Amino acid sequence: MTIFRNIMALLILGLVLFLALTNAAPVRVSAFGYQTPELPLFVFLLVFFALGYLLAALVGAVRQTALRRQIARLERELARGAGRNSASPAAAGGADNEN
Repeated sequence: MTIFRNIMALLILGLVLFLALTNAAPVRVSAFGYQTPELPLFVFLLVFFALGYLLAALVGAVRQTALRRQIARLERELARGAGRNSASPAAAGGADNEN
């Protein structure tokens, strides 16, 4: 797994380097009446990529937290159900079950 991560990191680094070298032209971004200073295009691309990554990570973390809470709730329900069923041998699949 470490080799795979190293290869992926090198590929991403190479892609970023390629992006920086091919998009070095200075640009100015205007939005909502605000104008940025003139910076190389790859700076804006990297900033927006990073913002997208952070937004996706935040959404994923919220979803993961919700799923963990749901798992904890279901495990509590399962434990309560197992506690009730252990008092009754028939419900637990004891010898009283005839087919």
